[in-house]
Amino acid sequence: MREGLRGLPVSPETLDAVNEAALLLEGLGHHVETTKSPVADQFGPDFLRYWAFLSFTLKNAGRRIYGPGFDRSRTERLTDGLSAMFLREAERLPGSLRRLRRLAAEREPSFERLDVVISPVLGHAPPPIGYLGEEVDFTTHLTRLLRYTSFTPVQNVSGSPAISLPLGRSAEGLPIGIQFAGAWGQERTLLELAYEVEQAAPWPTRTSSD
Repeated sequence: MREGLRGLPVSPETLDAVNEAALLLEGLGHHVETTKSPVADQFGPDFLRYWAFLSFTLKNAGRRIYGPGFDRSRTERLTDGLSAMFLREAERLPGSLRRLRRLAAEREPSFERLDVVISPVLGHAPPPIGYLGEEVDFTTHLTRLLRYTSFTPVQNVSGSPAISLPLGRSAEGLPIGIQFAGAWGQERTLLELAYEVEQAAPWPTRTSSD
């Protein structure tokens, strides 16, 4: 799978890492084919709306949750922006929650013919310090974050297993993670596949600059 939520772009070197991982698996005797995300397009907006709801809850019930020491004035700009976003879309939350609850059941049929779904972990290599910093305005921060993390929310919501393997390297020598995701209860499949891959192509544990 090469396309994240809402068709957000993926960096060329990350796509190269996914392709190299697929070739490695084929070389080990596995059948690999291209597939699209097994979830509906509505998942992206639903996930964002639920995330905004959690931020709103933190802002407005933080003292009840964490105690009197919680200071709502010190939450991050991203949390503040998501909380405000929720106020504009609160009436849509019930529908989003219903669809998110159905996600796991709707996703499972795709694993009747697939054992594992391969994708990037992140949309691009780790960014420089400050790329997602507190000084970045909310709209820019959210846009960057959604592109960066567009592959993992499905597992976060469905609760299905996944594993990240550092199979790629960026031009700067930073690891590019490849995600293997499986069906409910298939942790063993993922661990055995990860072991096979690591034995065939061990990844470096240190960069040349260490």
